[in-house]
Amino acid sequence: MEMKMRSNSVAAGTIGLATWVVLLLQACTGHSSAQTPQAERTIPLAGGGKVTVVREISQGTAGERVSVFDQRGEKMSESWCSPEAGSYDELVRLFSQLQKAVAAGDRPAVARLMSYPLAVNGGSRETINSAAALLKSYTRVFTPAVSRRITQSSPQAVFCNWQGATFADGVVWANAFGNRTKKIGVVNR
Repeated sequence: MEMKMRSNSVAAGTIGLATWVVLLLQACTGHSSAQTPQAERTIPLAGGGKVTVVREISQGTAGERVSVFDQRGEKMSESWCSPEAGSYDELVRLFSQLQKAVAAGDRPAVARLMSYPLAVNGGSRETINSAAALLKSYTRVFTPAVSRRITQSSPQAVFCNWQGATFADGVVWANAFGNRTKKIGVVNR
């Protein structure tokens, strides 16, 4: 297969590897836009609505565009999940585990899904430094309102931004911590 690069391309060594990958993908696929679609899938939401997830490269960065639609087909949110925030599947798995643990009242399981120090916002900002400290203050952090938002929200309705990823209307935020494990780092009461 012969690839032709435009003569106005930047000389080798002056742009990053990600940019070269984008150029290579564009040359191989014939796409010349800033976004190169890779795969699209649709996930139905309980109670109606859907989520579409599109893997793509945008501005030299691979990630996933996540769009959430209500039961009428109206777009509720659209966001970009970068590798730092986590893949859509990783985030859904984490949020589903949290939802199940909260619903079951399994406090140790909830504590294992957190990253420490854990930021707790609402009223006053609080920092919880360990799982043991969270277990002691569990009812203050996971109030009935917080627990209800987690258990009644769809883990598939992920929203990402530069701060990480969330579901349940922003009640919890996750990101990659330390060894790149996705964990909850913020709880908003």
